[in-house]
Amino acid sequence: MLEATARQAITWWVLLQSGAASAHDRAGLQAWLHADAGHREAWARVCEVQQGVRRVPASLARAAFQPASPARRTALRGIAAAAVAGATGWGVYRHTPWQRLVADRSTGLGEVRKVALAPGLDITLSSDTAVQISRHGGQHQLRLLRGELLVQAKAASMQLDTGYGLARADHARLCARRGQRGCELQLLEGDLLLERDTDRMRIHGPQGLWLPGHGAVRRHSPDPDAAAWVDGLVVAHDWPLRVLVARLAHHRHGVIHLDPELAERRVSGVFPLFDAELALRAVGHSLPIAVQRRGPFWLSVGQA
Repeated sequence: MLEATARQAITWWVLLQSGAASAHDRAGLQAWLHADAGHREAWARVCEVQQGVRRVPASLARAAFQPASPARRTALRGIAAAAVAGATGWGVYRHTPWQRLVADRSTGLGEVRKVALAPGLDITLSSDTAVQISRHGGQHQLRLLRGELLVQAKAASMQLDTGYGLARADHARLCARRGQRGCELQLLEGDLLLERDTDRMRIHGPQGLWLPGHGAVRRHSPDPDAAAWVDGLVVAHDWPLRVLVARLAHHRHGVIHLDPELAERRVSGVFPLFDAELALRAVGHSLPIAVQRRGPFWLSVGQA
Protein backbone atom coordinates (compact mmCIF):
# COMPACT_ATOMS: atom_id res chain seq x y z
CA MET A 1 0.00 0.00 0.00
CA LEU A 2 1.38 3.38 -0.93
CA GLU A 3 1.98 6.04 1.66
CA ALA A 4 -1.05 8.35 1.47
CA THR A 5 0.95 11.49 0.66
CA ALA A 6 2.94 9.78 -2.10
CA ARG A 7 -0.23 8.39 -3.62
CA GLN A 8 -1.83 11.85 -3.58
CA ALA A 9 1.21 13.33 -5.34
CA ILE A 10 1.06 10.63 -8.01
CA THR A 11 -2.65 11.32 -8.48
CA TRP A 12 -2.01 15.02 -9.08
CA TRP A 13 0.84 14.37 -11.51
CA VAL A 14 -1.07 11.82 -13.58
CA LEU A 15 -4.13 14.07 -13.68
CA LEU A 16 -2.10 16.98 -15.04
CA GLN A 17 -0.37 14.80 -17.63
CA SER A 18 -3.68 13.28 -18.77
CA GLY A 19 -4.90 16.62 -20.15
CA ALA A 20 -8.18 16.22 -18.24
CA ALA A 21 -7.34 18.65 -15.42
CA SER A 22 -9.80 21.51 -14.97
CA ALA A 23 -8.97 24.96 -13.61
CA HIS A 24 -10.45 23.80 -10.32
CA ASP A 25 -8.09 20.81 -10.34
CA ARG A 26 -5.05 23.04 -10.89
CA ALA A 27 -6.11 25.36 -8.08
CA GLY A 28 -6.57 22.30 -5.89
CA LEU A 29 -3.01 21.20 -6.58
CA GLN A 30 -1.65 24.60 -5.53
CA ALA A 31 -3.68 24.49 -2.32
CA TRP A 32 -2.44 20.97 -1.62
CA LEU A 33 1.19 22.00 -2.14
CA HIS A 34 0.87 25.00 0.18
CA ALA A 35 -0.83 22.97 2.90
CA ASP A 36 2.17 20.91 4.02
CA ALA A 37 5.92 20.66 3.46
CA GLY A 38 5.52 16.89 3.15
CA HIS A 39 3.22 17.45 0.18
CA ARG A 40 5.85 19.56 -1.56
CA GLU A 41 8.54 16.95 -0.88
CA ALA A 42 6.35 14.15 -2.28
CA TRP A 43 5.52 16.28 -5.32
CA ALA A 44 9.22 16.91 -5.97
CA ARG A 45 9.93 13.18 -5.85
CA VAL A 46 7.11 12.37 -8.26
CA CYS A 47 8.20 15.09 -10.68
CA GLU A 48 11.57 13.37 -10.91
CA VAL A 49 9.76 10.41 -12.43
CA GLN A 50 9.22 12.54 -15.55
CA GLN A 51 12.71 11.36 -16.46
CA GLY A 52 10.96 8.07 -17.19
CA VAL A 53 9.94 9.60 -20.50
CA ARG A 54 13.41 8.61 -21.68
CA ARG A 55 12.53 4.97 -21.07
CA VAL A 56 9.39 4.90 -23.20
CA PRO A 57 9.54 4.40 -26.98
CA ALA A 58 10.88 7.45 -28.82
CA SER A 59 7.77 7.66 -31.02
CA LEU A 60 5.60 7.83 -27.91
CA ALA A 61 7.75 10.55 -26.36
CA ARG A 62 7.73 12.65 -29.54
CA ALA A 63 3.96 12.36 -29.87
CA ALA A 64 3.53 13.65 -26.33
CA PHE A 65 4.99 17.02 -27.29
CA GLN A 66 2.95 17.53 -30.46
CA PRO A 67 -0.16 19.78 -30.55
CA ALA A 68 -3.37 18.30 -29.18
CA SER A 69 -4.30 15.21 -31.16
CA PRO A 70 -5.42 11.61 -30.58
CA ALA A 71 -1.77 10.53 -30.88
CA ARG A 72 -0.69 13.04 -28.24
CA ARG A 73 -3.43 11.96 -25.83
CA THR A 74 -2.42 8.33 -26.33
CA ALA A 75 1.21 9.21 -25.67
CA LEU A 76 0.42 11.11 -22.50
CA ARG A 77 -1.63 8.21 -21.20
CA GLY A 78 1.28 5.88 -21.86
CA ILE A 79 3.79 8.16 -20.18
CA ALA A 80 1.49 8.65 -17.19
CA ALA A 81 1.20 4.90 -16.79
CA ALA A 82 4.98 4.56 -16.97
CA ALA A 83 5.35 7.25 -14.32
CA VAL A 84 3.01 5.50 -11.93
CA ALA A 85 4.80 2.20 -12.47
CA GLY A 86 8.21 3.79 -11.92
CA ALA A 87 7.12 5.58 -8.76
CA THR A 88 5.33 2.66 -7.14
CA GLY A 89 6.77 -0.53 -8.57
CA TRP A 90 3.35 -1.56 -9.85
CA GLY A 91 2.82 -3.46 -13.07
CA VAL A 92 0.27 -1.30 -14.87
CA TYR A 93 -2.18 -2.97 -17.19
CA ARG A 94 -2.33 -0.76 -20.27
CA HIS A 95 -6.13 -0.67 -20.59
CA THR A 96 -6.89 0.16 -16.95
CA PRO A 97 -8.09 3.79 -16.54
CA TRP A 98 -5.46 5.70 -14.59
CA GLN A 99 -8.06 6.82 -12.06
CA ARG A 100 -8.48 3.24 -10.84
CA LEU A 101 -4.75 2.95 -10.23
CA VAL A 102 -4.77 5.72 -7.64
CA ALA A 103 -8.27 5.24 -6.19
CA ASP A 104 -9.11 3.91 -2.74
CA ARG A 105 -12.33 2.41 -4.07
CA SER A 106 -13.29 1.66 -7.67
CA THR A 107 -15.65 -0.40 -9.81
CA GLY A 108 -15.41 -2.03 -13.20
CA LEU A 109 -17.97 -1.96 -16.00
CA GLY A 110 -21.32 -3.30 -14.85
CA GLU A 111 -20.32 -3.29 -11.17
CA VAL A 112 -22.06 -1.40 -8.35
CA ARG A 113 -20.41 -1.26 -4.93
CA LYS A 114 -21.62 0.11 -1.59
CA VAL A 115 -19.11 1.22 1.04
CA ALA A 116 -19.90 2.15 4.65
CA LEU A 117 -17.40 4.84 5.65
CA ALA A 118 -18.74 5.58 9.12
CA PRO A 119 -21.98 5.36 11.10
CA GLY A 120 -24.36 7.56 9.15
CA LEU A 121 -22.15 7.88 6.06
CA ASP A 122 -22.38 5.52 3.08
CA ILE A 123 -21.31 5.83 -0.53
CA THR A 124 -22.36 3.71 -3.50
CA LEU A 125 -20.17 3.59 -6.61
CA SER A 126 -21.79 3.11 -9.99
CA SER A 127 -20.23 1.33 -12.96
CA ASP A 128 -16.68 2.34 -13.97
CA THR A 129 -16.17 4.70 -11.03
CA ALA A 130 -13.09 5.67 -9.03
CA VAL A 131 -12.96 7.66 -5.81
CA GLN A 132 -10.30 8.63 -3.30
CA ILE A 133 -11.22 8.63 0.38
CA SER A 134 -9.43 10.35 3.26
CA ARG A 135 -10.23 11.75 6.68
CA HIS A 136 -9.08 15.09 8.05
CA GLY A 137 -10.13 16.85 11.21
CA GLY A 138 -13.03 14.49 11.79
CA GLN A 139 -14.38 15.03 8.27
CA HIS A 140 -14.47 12.47 5.48
CA GLN A 141 -13.04 13.85 2.24
CA LEU A 142 -14.06 12.25 -1.05
CA ARG A 143 -12.56 12.97 -4.45
CA LEU A 144 -14.52 11.70 -7.44
CA LEU A 145 -11.94 10.88 -10.09
CA ARG A 146 -14.22 9.14 -12.53
CA GLY A 147 -17.81 7.97 -12.94
CA GLU A 148 -20.78 8.38 -10.62
CA LEU A 149 -21.54 7.89 -6.96
CA LEU A 150 -24.34 8.27 -4.44
CA VAL A 151 -23.50 9.81 -1.06
CA GLN A 152 -25.81 9.35 1.92
CA ALA A 153 -24.71 11.46 4.88
CA LYS A 154 -27.13 11.14 7.78
CA ALA A 155 -24.98 12.03 10.76
CA ALA A 156 -21.45 12.61 9.53
CA SER A 157 -19.61 15.55 8.02
CA MET A 158 -18.20 15.06 4.53
CA GLN A 159 -16.86 16.98 1.57
CA LEU A 160 -16.97 15.81 -2.03
CA ASP A 161 -14.53 17.15 -4.61
CA THR A 162 -16.11 16.59 -8.03
CA GLY A 163 -13.23 18.11 -9.97
CA TYR A 164 -15.54 21.00 -10.91
CA GLY A 165 -16.58 22.14 -7.45
CA LEU A 166 -16.49 21.17 -3.79
CA ALA A 167 -19.67 20.11 -1.97
CA ARG A 168 -19.81 20.08 1.83
CA ALA A 169 -22.66 18.51 3.80
CA ASP A 170 -23.48 16.65 6.99
CA HIS A 171 -27.13 15.76 6.37
CA ALA A 172 -27.71 15.16 2.67
CA ARG A 173 -28.33 12.57 -0.01
CA LEU A 174 -26.77 13.41 -3.34
CA CYS A 175 -25.61 11.94 -6.65
CA ALA A 176 -22.61 13.19 -8.62
CA ARG A 177 -21.65 12.10 -12.15
CA ARG A 178 -18.33 13.41 -13.46
CA GLY A 179 -17.69 13.81 -17.17
CA GLN A 180 -15.07 15.44 -19.38
CA ARG A 181 -16.93 18.76 -19.61
CA GLY A 182 -18.36 19.05 -16.13
CA CYS A 183 -20.24 17.35 -13.33
CA GLU A 184 -23.96 16.67 -12.94
CA LEU A 185 -24.91 17.05 -9.28
CA GLN A 186 -28.30 16.00 -7.95
CA LEU A 187 -29.06 17.04 -4.38
CA LEU A 188 -31.90 14.64 -3.59
CA GLU A 189 -32.35 15.51 0.10
CA GLY A 190 -30.93 17.98 2.59
CA ASP A 191 -28.64 20.97 2.11
CA LEU A 192 -25.07 21.48 1.01
CA LEU A 193 -22.50 24.21 0.63
CA LEU A 194 -21.04 24.40 -2.88
CA GLU A 195 -17.64 26.03 -3.43
CA ARG A 196 -16.23 26.85 -6.87
CA ASP A 197 -13.12 28.98 -7.13
CA THR A 198 -14.00 31.99 -4.93
CA ASP A 199 -17.78 31.46 -5.05
CA ARG A 200 -19.77 29.85 -2.25
CA MET A 201 -23.47 29.05 -2.42
CA ARG A 202 -25.91 27.28 -0.14
CA ILE A 203 -28.06 24.75 -2.01
CA HIS A 204 -31.35 23.42 -0.65
CA GLY A 205 -32.64 20.11 -1.95
CA PRO A 206 -34.12 18.75 -3.99
CA GLN A 207 -32.14 20.56 -6.70
CA GLY A 208 -30.32 19.65 -9.90
CA LEU A 209 -27.03 21.39 -10.74
CA TRP A 210 -24.66 21.38 -13.69
CA LEU A 211 -21.07 22.32 -12.79
CA PRO A 212 -19.30 23.13 -16.08
CA GLY A 213 -15.59 23.29 -16.69
CA HIS A 214 -16.08 26.91 -17.75
CA GLY A 215 -18.90 29.29 -16.92
CA ALA A 216 -21.47 29.62 -14.17
CA VAL A 217 -23.26 26.87 -12.29
CA ARG A 218 -26.62 26.10 -13.87
CA ARG A 219 -29.59 25.06 -11.76
CA HIS A 220 -32.28 22.83 -13.19
CA SER A 221 -35.18 20.66 -12.08
CA PRO A 222 -34.18 17.81 -9.79
CA ASP A 223 -34.39 14.25 -11.08
CA PRO A 224 -36.05 12.14 -8.35
CA ASP A 225 -34.85 8.99 -10.12
CA ALA A 226 -31.19 10.02 -10.40
CA ALA A 227 -30.16 7.21 -8.04
CA ALA A 228 -32.30 4.48 -9.65
CA TRP A 229 -29.07 2.81 -10.83
CA VAL A 230 -28.51 1.69 -7.22
CA ASP A 231 -31.48 -0.63 -7.74
CA GLY A 232 -30.34 -1.71 -11.21
CA LEU A 233 -32.80 0.54 -13.04
CA VAL A 234 -32.69 3.50 -15.40
CA VAL A 235 -35.72 5.81 -15.53
CA ALA A 236 -36.10 7.85 -18.73
CA HIS A 237 -38.25 10.97 -18.73
CA ASP A 238 -38.80 11.98 -22.36
CA TRP A 239 -35.12 11.36 -23.15
CA PRO A 240 -33.58 11.24 -26.62
CA LEU A 241 -32.95 7.58 -27.39
CA ARG A 242 -29.22 8.32 -27.69
CA VAL A 243 -29.13 9.30 -24.00
CA LEU A 244 -30.74 6.04 -22.91
CA VAL A 245 -28.38 4.06 -25.14
CA ALA A 246 -25.39 5.89 -23.64
CA ARG A 247 -26.54 5.06 -20.10
CA LEU A 248 -27.00 1.40 -20.97
CA ALA A 249 -23.64 1.26 -22.76
CA HIS A 250 -21.87 2.64 -19.69
CA HIS A 251 -22.90 -0.44 -17.72
CA ARG A 252 -21.82 -3.19 -20.10
CA HIS A 253 -18.84 -4.50 -22.04
CA GLY A 254 -19.02 -4.14 -25.79
CA VAL A 255 -20.69 -1.78 -28.25
CA ILE A 256 -24.24 -0.57 -28.80
CA HIS A 257 -24.55 0.86 -32.30
CA LEU A 258 -27.50 3.24 -32.74
CA ASP A 259 -28.80 4.30 -36.15
CA PRO A 260 -28.26 8.10 -36.23
CA GLU A 261 -31.76 8.52 -37.66
CA LEU A 262 -33.15 7.26 -34.34
CA ALA A 263 -30.91 9.28 -32.03
CA GLU A 264 -33.40 12.05 -31.22
CA ARG A 265 -36.52 9.91 -30.92
CA ARG A 266 -38.04 10.42 -27.47
CA VAL A 267 -38.45 7.65 -24.95
CA SER A 268 -39.90 7.34 -21.45
CA GLY A 269 -40.08 4.38 -19.11
CA VAL A 270 -38.34 2.24 -16.51
CA PHE A 271 -35.73 -0.15 -17.89
CA PRO A 272 -33.26 -2.74 -16.53
CA LEU A 273 -29.85 -1.10 -16.41
CA PHE A 274 -27.72 -4.24 -16.61
CA ASP A 275 -29.52 -5.96 -19.48
CA ALA A 276 -29.22 -3.60 -22.44
CA GLU A 277 -30.76 -6.01 -24.92
CA LEU A 278 -33.87 -6.54 -22.78
CA ALA A 279 -34.16 -2.79 -22.17
CA LEU A 280 -33.92 -1.91 -25.85
CA ARG A 281 -36.40 -4.59 -26.85
CA ALA A 282 -38.78 -3.02 -24.34
CA VAL A 283 -38.25 0.34 -26.06
CA GLY A 284 -39.33 -1.42 -29.25
CA HIS A 285 -42.86 -1.68 -27.86
CA SER A 286 -43.25 2.10 -28.15
CA LEU A 287 -40.78 3.03 -30.92
CA PRO A 288 -40.30 1.43 -34.36
CA ILE A 289 -36.83 0.01 -33.65
CA ALA A 290 -35.21 -3.36 -34.26
CA VAL A 291 -32.53 -4.78 -31.97
CA GLN A 292 -30.00 -7.25 -33.34
CA ARG A 293 -27.26 -9.07 -31.46
CA ARG A 294 -24.03 -9.77 -33.34
CA GLY A 295 -21.88 -11.86 -31.05
CA PRO A 296 -21.60 -11.39 -27.29
CA PHE A 297 -20.37 -7.78 -27.36
CA TRP A 298 -22.28 -6.05 -30.17
CA LEU A 299 -25.85 -4.78 -30.20
CA SER A 300 -27.28 -2.95 -33.19
CA VAL A 301 -30.33 -0.69 -32.89
CA GLY A 302 -31.88 0.18 -36.23
CA GLN A 303 -35.22 1.08 -37.74
CA ALA A 304 -37.87 -1.62 -37.77
